Amino acid sequence: MIYKKRKAKPFKSEWNKQNFESSINELDIMIDNDYDTYKQRIVPLQKNYQKKWDKGRFDFAKAEKGIFNLIVTPTARKVSKEARANQWGTPIWGVRERKAVAKRITRKWRDDLVSNNWSK
Repeated sequence: MIYKKRKAKPFKSEWNKQNFESSINELDIMIDNDYDTYKQRIVPLQKNYQKKWDKGRFDFAKAEKGIFNLIVTPTARKVSKEARANQWGTPIWGVRERKAVAKRITRKWRDDLVSNNWSK
């Protein structure tokens, strides 16, 4: 059986769009300010992407998926678990917000790679 991918529904009001943007900013700031995430997840992934960029094998779509799975989702679960004291750590942010944050982080990293702002 073949399943069709569903497209994201457009926002019904301006308030929803602003709420979406503020939740994206909040999650992005939390990822930037979490020391454990930075040391254990971001630095190794940046080194890996630097190597791929130098070899000419950097793929934007795969990088975005990697950031989503390895950085954004675990950090969202960690923050949700701390905020709610929930044993499962179900993320407060939906998939739509987490994918938007992953895309934002990937674009920032790609711009840094292009301008050689990362140290080897």
